Amino acid sequence: MRPCTDGNGSAALWSEARSAWLPVKGDSDGGLVPLRHKTSGENFFASLEMEYGSCGGKAGSVLMPRYAADGALQLEPLESGHPLFDALVLQCDLRGLSSCSSLFGKAQSPADAPAAPFFADRVWPKEKAAFLAAIDQLDRTALTQARADGVFAPWLDEALRRISSSTTLTLPEKRQRSAWVLAQRNPRPAFASETLDALLPWMPAEDWGPVISALQCGNRYALTRLAEQAQEKKLTVLQRRLRTALLQPCAPPKK
Repeated sequence: MRPCTDGNGSAALWSEARSAWLPVKGDSDGGLVPLRHKTSGENFFASLEMEYGSCGGKAGSVLMPRYAADGALQLEPLESGHPLFDALVLQCDLRGLSSCSSLFGKAQSPADAPAAPFFADRVWPKEKAAFLAAIDQLDRTALTQARADGVFAPWLDEALRRISSSTTLTLPEKRQRSAWVLAQRNPRPAFASETLDALLPWMPAEDWGPVISALQCGNRYALTRLAEQAQEKKLTVLQRRLRTALLQPCAPPKK
C-alpha cells in the first residue's frame, strides 16, 4: 500500500552547474544501501522498506542506478530473474530489509549509510580512480570518455586538490589540468572550502574566472572569505579581482 494521500512523491538532486533541482527517477522512498555483485562487479542499491503508519507500508526493492547525462540519478527496479534480485530474496525478506544481517553485516546498520559525496565513491570506486588517473596524466581521450560516462562534482573538487598538492607537476602542468576541470559546467566543481584553500597559494589570478563566476551568485560568502584570505597573503591582483566581483550584481545563470 502507498500513503493515504494521493501517493505521489518526488526526490531531487541539486545541480550546481544549472542552479536547479534535477529529479531522481525511480521508486526509492526508503533509505538506499549500496550493493555490489561479486561476480559481475556491477553496482546496485537496496531500497529499504517503508512504513506509513495506519496507511500501510511498502516492501524493499533492488534498484539499478543509471547516471544520466544531465546529472540526474535514475533508479530502475530489478525483478525476479535478475541474479542479484534472486540472491537477495533468498537471503532477506523484502518486507524487512533493514534488519537483514546478510545485507549490512555485523558492524553496519541503515544509520551507517554514507553521506554525499562518499556515497558515489563507494558505488563507483573504479570509475573515480580511472578519472583521477586520467587527470594525473592529462589523458584527454580518457577524460572525454569519463565525462561522457558521468563524473560527479565532488570528484572534480578532489581532482583540483590532487593537482594542488602535487610536488611533481610544474606550474604550467598544474594550470593545464585545473583548466580542464574548471571548464566543466555539467557538472561544475562543488568548490568546497578545502578546495578553494588548496587553490589559493598557487593558482594565478588570471585563472580564477570560472571559480568567481560560480561563486558570485551561488556562494558570495565563500567569495568574501577568499578575498580576505588573498588580502592576508598579499595576493594583490587576486584580491582586487575578487573585490570587484563582489561589487557586481548577481547575474542570472546562463541556460
